[in-house]
Amino acid sequence: MGDPIASRPHCLYAQWGRMVRATINDRLGVDLNDHDAVIAAFESHNAAVRRAFDEDRLLVFEASQGWEPLCRFLDCKQPDDPFPNVNSKAEFDGVFDLLRSPLGPRVMSGEGIEAASLHDEVFNKL
Repeated sequence: MGDPIASRPHCLYAQWGRMVRATINDRLGVDLNDHDAVIAAFESHNAAVRRAFDEDRLLVFEASQGWEPLCRFLDCKQPDDPFPNVNSKAEFDGVFDLLRSPLGPRVMSGEGIEAASLHDEVFNKL
């Protein structure tokens, strides 16, 4: 029978779009296009998390800090492997460029993967 979503990859985009809307719009209660409101909601959320936990139970961490603070907090040995570097600012900006493009609404709704002609129109201009 197989995985019904795997046979229809555009469904994954629809699920991703619903997750983004639930995280940004529903949870933070702001319009993703309102930069100042998103920053304020992000900072308010972070402050609420800090208030909810004792300092010794919460790691405030930025990936740019690497393994050291994470491993110290978890009281474990640092891996020999370099700290992973994914979701860079450039990659993140690329996703938002896509979402702001004419293809964005189709990506969020799940149709984007099937809209090859619009994809070519948008990205051949780059």
